[in-house]
Amino acid sequence: MSKAEKVPKKDRVFWWLSIIAAVCYFACIVPVVPWRFAKVDTNMGNRFVMDRQYRLFSATDQFGKGIGWMTLKTKFKRKTDEFGRPSPLTALIGTASAMLGVGGAAMGCSTWQQCKDHVRSRYMGYNTVAITGIASAVMILIGLMCTIGALVLMGFEEGASKKKKKKKDDEDCCTPKGRTMTCCVVGWFLAMSGVNAFVFVLDMTLKNFKETAYYPYAMSYPGAFIGWAGCFCQFISVIIAMWRAEVFGKKKEEEKDDMMGGYPPPGGYGGPNPYAPGPGPPGQYGPGYGGPPQ
Repeated sequence: MSKAEKVPKKDRVFWWLSIIAAVCYFACIVPVVPWRFAKVDTNMGNRFVMDRQYRLFSATDQFGKGIGWMTLKTKFKRKTDEFGRPSPLTALIGTASAMLGVGGAAMGCSTWQQCKDHVRSRYMGYNTVAITGIASAVMILIGLMCTIGALVLMGFEEGASKKKKKKKDDEDCCTPKGRTMTCCVVGWFLAMSGVNAFVFVLDMTLKNFKETAYYPYAMSYPGAFIGWAGCFCQFISVIIAMWRAEVFGKKKEEEKDDMMGGYPPPGGYGGPNPYAPGPGPPGQYGPGYGGPPQ
């Protein structure tokens, strides 16, 4: 586009909203950005002496150090196998607790069924969150690339429009603006799916932990809000991209053409009908045709 030509307002809005969405998506997948946050809980003792952050790939421990979801999954899997494996020491402790009438936490987690259930729940929950975190990061990354691709395709629209016009039966997605719209829609859908998947899966996992033990709940934090802000900006960009591609206008024109039938009436619109009966006395061949030749 030459400098003399003025850029349409909707194109400028689409451009800036897509850039804001791309920046938000990039900020979401940065490993140090927290998605959930839990304050210090003194009821947990030495296990929760610092604020805990839950990120896309990790969670912080009691020292503020990030531990990957896969590492936590492996750690609790090892504990689950250890508690489920029979051993002479466990049997001896169980017999002693039954004789002394002492059970629960006093004899250790390996002899306490509620503790073993919670360890297994933590293992399964961390496994789900680890897989969801990786899948969400991939979807957000692809959505980011599609958002940038929509901006690149937008820059090539003018050159593509100056080329030879395509056939009339081309679909909207085959036009230059249609390709931009398609790329924008795909990017928004993938990014929105990735952000919502991690937010809701982590939320359900933390709530599930509370069903088997006392576990501090973590509220949403900047990572989730930044992701939702990017999805909202790109949703507006999707609407503008459909407007630019004239998706809504073409449907109305097609409906109008279908109502008219696609063909003009005999004689054109408002002209005389050549098939109308001519003047003359009615004859045996019907009215308007006159009589037989003399």
